[in-house]
Amino acid sequence: MDPFDAASLSELLDNLRARDVRVPRRTEGRTTELSETWITCRFLATAVGAGLLGFPLRVEPGERPDLVVTMRSGRVGIEITEAVPEDGARVAAYSEHKGTNEFRFIPRYRVNDPRRSRAEVDEIARGKARILPRMGNSVERDWVEAMLYLVARKAESFAKPGFKEHPSNWLLVYDNWTGTAGLDEKMAMERLDEQIFAHAPKNPFDRVSVLRPRTLFEFAPRAVVVRHPVPEDWMGRWEGA
Repeated sequence: MDPFDAASLSELLDNLRARDVRVPRRTEGRTTELSETWITCRFLATAVGAGLLGFPLRVEPGERPDLVVTMRSGRVGIEITEAVPEDGARVAAYSEHKGTNEFRFIPRYRVNDPRRSRAEVDEIARGKARILPRMGNSVERDWVEAMLYLVARKAESFAKPGFKEHPSNWLLVYDNWTGTAGLDEKMAMERLDEQIFAHAPKNPFDRVSVLRPRTLFEFAPRAVVVRHPVPEDWMGRWEGA
């Protein structure tokens, strides 16, 4: 994404809509840069509409952090990451490569699971794996575990040389962990809110945002979790896990 300026919401949206935000499948040339452009446009349209960012503003891509937004009120560095199970991405890539579209149950993915074998991935992709039903709130527990893992990993990156600290520092997580269904959002967000800033020295970010298909969830220290609807223009479906 090239740097750009916007003096109003309409100017920002015009700029975002003019960009090619299509993200190819994993087997058809998807790159981190293409993914981050899509996530960035969707996030900016939501955040500005929610009043999290003000005008005039300048948006600049970067490295460590991935995005810098400059406003009259100050400068914000935004690190972007995607929450996706490694084996889930492998299953999606296999399905794309083989052209399989069979219905399949989603297995349990946890951040510390050992890497599945190729045979196991193939079975899941073809809908032939034996998937045990999820009990209780295990989906929400696993999801919170994954989010906390990503925050901790990005906190480590923040502390390393070369990561530029700004007056305000945000972490944006694009949630591709559970797909669009199966997660009790209210329960999951409340559980995450209880823990995400529980150990403040370990989380250097002033704000952590979780971007899901229809909602941006905003977490900040000493504040309740806030939800912002994604504008309808930016509810486009993410292609694959």
